[in-house]
Amino acid sequence: MPHKFPHLLSPARIAGLELRNRIVMAAMGTNFAAADGHCTEQLIAYYEARAAGGVGLIVLETSAALFPNGASMPNTIAFSSDEFLPGLTELTERVHRHGARIVAQLNHSGKMAQEDTAAGRPIPVPSPVTPARSDMFPVLTRAEIGTFIKAAGPDGKGPQYYEMSVEQIAETVAGFADAADRARRAGFDGIELHAGHGYLLANFLSPYTNKRRDQYGGSAENRARFLLEVIAAVRAVADIVRELLPNVLIPMGAFSLLGVAIAIVAEGSLAFLGLSVEKGPTWGKIILTASQSSRDLENAPYMAFFPIMVLFLTVLALNFAGDRLRSYFDV
Repeated sequence: MPHKFPHLLSPARIAGLELRNRIVMAAMGTNFAAADGHCTEQLIAYYEARAAGGVGLIVLETSAALFPNGASMPNTIAFSSDEFLPGLTELTERVHRHGARIVAQLNHSGKMAQEDTAAGRPIPVPSPVTPARSDMFPVLTRAEIGTFIKAAGPDGKGPQYYEMSVEQIAETVAGFADAADRARRAGFDGIELHAGHGYLLANFLSPYTNKRRDQYGGSAENRARFLLEVIAAVRAVADIVRELLPNVLIPMGAFSLLGVAIAIVAEGSLAFLGLSVEKGPTWGKIILTASQSSRDLENAPYMAFFPIMVLFLTVLALNFAGDRLRSYFDV
């Protein structure tokens, strides 16, 4: 039966990675991992079922590259030690068994690291954070408020932040690289680095949260330096072991960062770029995919779901940079 998306179920390639179709399952938290970061049977079976259902590419839920540090929610998947390799390996094997591909989403949640707050661990940020009073509580029930109690931390004082030194930035870059190497050894087909949603990499990109005066702050180039160093470190791990990680995906959490994102793509650092946009209560996601034609919206190299004005601006920006972007895809 003819349909509006004739290429949706056709095979595709991203930087040489073969996909059986162009359906991508975006990262969604399940809380199915064990409290200590290990993969559970429930979590593995969940992703295996999605692979068996026919999806082409699965993006694993946000996972803590430096676990337990940087976890945004309870029961987060961990990549910080070789002790997690058996479960991660079983996960990829059972997904691959059904013909799907899977990439790991590596993250440090920065000032959004709820689990660090609950445990009383200091939280790294690019610049000092000024706490703001929430206006949420008047509209919450007592039961709902109860779920926020741990946001005050064990001492009731709330999250404790510290400004990262240059040495601590380097240690974090190395932590991402180590996690990427474990993902490779566990059989993942690629890496997604989460640089959106107010997490650590996004904190450095944004001039609102990054007030640094050194090489990691100020200009857009300096604010992107941390992210670019993480990307380079991840790719270096792949080069050292002579196995290419075919995907590096970057969700950019603020639409104003689209220019930075496109600049990174233009430098050839990425094989795949995801953009997240928040407008009021509505979330959207752009996924750049391989396409066979760019003559109209239906076949343009992205899929988009969010308010029409954001869609218009995105189409305009992507059309402006379309030739550069398409040159990184096998079409």
